Amino acid sequence: MKEITFPVQRPPIRRVSELDLNRDLFRIACYFHASPSLSSPEDEVGMIPALQLLAEEVQESEIVSSLLNAAMRIRLLDEQLWEKSDEIKRRFACITGLLWQPETAPHPIDLSTREACSKIVHADDICFFVDDSKYNADGATPRFLLPRVALYGNRGRISWRAELSVNEFVEAGYWLANYA
Repeated sequence: MKEITFPVQRPPIRRVSELDLNRDLFRIACYFHASPSLSSPEDEVGMIPALQLLAEEVQESEIVSSLLNAAMRIRLLDEQLWEKSDEIKRRFACITGLLWQPETAPHPIDLSTREACSKIVHADDICFFVDDSKYNADGATPRFLLPRVALYGNRGRISWRAELSVNEFVEAGYWLANYA
């Protein structure tokens, strides 16, 4: 029988690129913070520009894609963080929203960044909060996104809902990626 020789162990592969995570976080922030501008510009003849139509067509699917990418990357970084000291863990333990579990719970609990990532990945539905205070039915002043997302899902037989603060999530992801 031939003897098998295992390769020499090398340093672990860096599975998360901070630059890629920063790009996802930047995209998420841009979608939400550009939404008021994109939802109401009109050109000089009163027509809604193509940019607004593009935003209406693709922004929600782009946000979901970027949220999923960021959540997976943050969770990988978070796993590495668990190997670090308790002081570093506390420094990056951020609250990024609220969780109702079960969904009908009268009061929410804090949603940690770690749990927010799990909820993003396992959500059955992701809904967007909109400001429609200036909305009119002819579409001349459409709704724009607020930097909050509602997540809905089930864990076993228990349904849950969560409200994610996009700004807090982006902030937590940024500090985790760049300073942990």
